[in-house]
Amino acid sequence: MSEDIRISEFNELQFKMIRVHKLQDQINELWNCPLMMNFNFGSYNYESIFSNLQSLYAEVYAKCTPDEIKEYNGLEEEIEKLIEDEPPFEFGNHPTSKKASLNKDNWKEINKKLSDLRKLIKRLLDNHGYSPDKDDGMSGL
Repeated sequence: MSEDIRISEFNELQFKMIRVHKLQDQINELWNCPLMMNFNFGSYNYESIFSNLQSLYAEVYAKCTPDEIKEYNGLEEEIEKLIEDEPPFEFGNHPTSKKASLNKDNWKEINKKLSDLRKLIKRLLDNHGYSPDKDDGMSGL
């Protein structure tokens, strides 16, 4: 019976690593053009990046220390507030034109915070054994 448990644990770890890898790939792909509207997801790519970063964090959350959780939660709240209160696009008020314009200052702040969150999660994944060895050149997010 204990052999079955070890095989089950091994398989779960494999699937977890596959999920982590897929999320990292999606984040990298979306980051190529973060301001583009993604009709597949019904949101801008930066919003999908944020969502994928949240999913990636969920994979490592159980191993995080209380300080790491607090650091993540604070940054997550900042990003949610920025996206809600200071979005990168402003839409015109004219009734016949809904043209969007980029607010570069808002985008710069959101982009910085998303990058900070990405780096934090990368560090958490490395610290808790979810990334290949740093020396092998394959560690990437």
